[in-house]
Amino acid sequence: GLVPKEGALDLSGLGAIDTTQLFSLPKDFWEQEVRDIRSYLTEQVNQDLPKEVLAELEALERRVHKM
Repeated sequence: GLVPKEGALDLSGLGAIDTTQLFSLPKDFWEQEVRDIRSYLTEQVNQDLPKEVLAELEALERRVHKM
């Protein structure tokens, strides 16, 4: 998904919020997420996995690698 730019959301009334931490995308989280998705798709879908879904997963892996 898309991450909103700082100041794009009305956070008034919510108290002190660390927006830097709130909108951070830690690389180690996404590396594990990609591994988990691949594992799930391999174990649960395997040969029935559409090539388009695999292509999206591989594109995600490339984006995470560039982080």
